[in-house]
Amino acid sequence: GGAAAPDQRLLLRYPPDRPNAVSIFAKDIEALAPGKYLNDSLIDVKIKYMVDKGEEWKKQRMHVFSSLFFTKMLDADVPGLPEGVVHDAAHHRVRSWTRNVNVFDKDFVLVPVNMNSHWSLAVVANPGVRGSPAGGPATEYVDMAAPVVPCVIVLDSLHFHDPRKIHAYLVNWLAREWVRRGGEPARRADLLGLPLVTPAELARQQNEFDCGVYVIKYAERLHRSWPRVTAPAEAVLKRALGGDFTQQDALEERVLMRSLLEQLQRDWDSRGRARARAGAAAV
Repeated sequence: GGAAAPDQRLLLRYPPDRPNAVSIFAKDIEALAPGKYLNDSLIDVKIKYMVDKGEEWKKQRMHVFSSLFFTKMLDADVPGLPEGVVHDAAHHRVRSWTRNVNVFDKDFVLVPVNMNSHWSLAVVANPGVRGSPAGGPATEYVDMAAPVVPCVIVLDSLHFHDPRKIHAYLVNWLAREWVRRGGEPARRADLLGLPLVTPAELARQQNEFDCGVYVIKYAERLHRSWPRVTAPAEAVLKRALGGDFTQQDALEERVLMRSLLEQLQRDWDSRGRARARAGAAAV
């Protein structure tokens, strides 16, 4: 016969008891094998877990969108439509995603991007700050008194995605989100003009399938180092995100993720048993 059908058994939902929980099925675990392409559920769970287990103040200052956020915006990209109409439609598709969050209060907004069977990570830094340009002369010196700057950062382990397209969607979304929240219209032009930063000296994948692992690693390095993004942003990000991440490291990351999911599954199973006991006791 043909290929075996995907294993659709539900293993866990994370975070448990939250309406936006991610479901992990048995078939998802197969994507952690070496040489496999990580899917959206695995990436979403790992990054959500990173934030949940981090310092409380970081939870308040970072927002992570699920990987479906950018995909839903891309669905508005109908050939032949004027650009303004496309971006209006893109914002409309995700307007409910920020019903309970003000992204302009955050230091970092993380947006996993999947296009053309490849993952990259977009980061909106300091969206609520009115800043000077994020560029400037390259230097190793960090001026702690320098103001932080708003910008859109695209981290791509293969330089495969068009960062200008990602930037265009995100600044147009931000500008419309600002107006929707009642911000003064004059700031809209500032948001549309946020600079694009694409750090050159990043850890790069050495194959065609580890892009999702690198997205997770970029998110973890950003979360751990929590850089003050000042001008020039490129130099700041080089220090924050730099360092080798080899193919062997990527393999080890897959093993760590499998262990994490096994732990989360045990937690999920014990919650289920507790709920079942509580239900039986109530009868």
